[in-house]
Amino acid sequence: MIKNILLIDDDEDYMFLTKQSLEKLRMFEKVNTLSSGFEALSFITKNCVKDQPGNCPSVIFVDNKMPGMNGFSFLEKFMNITGIVKENFQIYILPSIL
Repeated sequence: MIKNILLIDDDEDYMFLTKQSLEKLRMFEKVNTLSSGFEALSFITKNCVKDQPGNCPSVIFVDNKMPGMNGFSFLEKFMNITGIVKENFQIYILPSIL
């Protein structure tokens, strides 16, 4: 069982529906949602340091097309976070439909 999952998307409707669908699967203890890459980087930095894993997600779904920071920019900045074990994460960049 995957403990925590993180959804990053600026589309509130998509996030609501996706979160509801994932929670119905009962495969995860917690499904966190954030609306920007900036919020996600802060969340990961706070919750995923080696000596305090907290609510650290093991799976991250990030929208590729968001204002301010797209999925690839998020991934680039994620790779530069110090103090986390990057191999513990599965990151999926999702294409935008529009």
